[in-house]
Amino acid sequence: MTIGDRVRNKRLELNLTQEELALKMGYKGRSTVNKMENATELTLKNVKKLCKALDCSEAYIMGWEEEPKFSKERAILEVKITEDAELMKRLAKYVELPQEKKDLILAMIDNL
Repeated sequence: MTIGDRVRNKRLELNLTQEELALKMGYKGRSTVNKMENATELTLKNVKKLCKALDCSEAYIMGWEEEPKFSKERAILEVKITEDAELMKRLAKYVELPQEKKDLILAMIDNL
């Protein structure tokens, strides 16, 4: 599997379009992501940007690990979330909501 294949697979796993990933990485359009997905090598700068945007390790993108591991920041956040019983109850309710209500909640959070 090439670097580009791993980038594409991780992007699709996260249900992101090339355009969405480009915006998360600070690019204006999808062409840069498209080039990365067709690449066999990437600059260190792009690897770091990709890993941050895709929330995975450099070792996964580079092919040194087969399974994508989440970043240390995500692991810490997951521990904090699972230790908060009230938050877990609210998240369980959120998961059951229809998509339009989820979108409304996310928009409210974005405006905080």
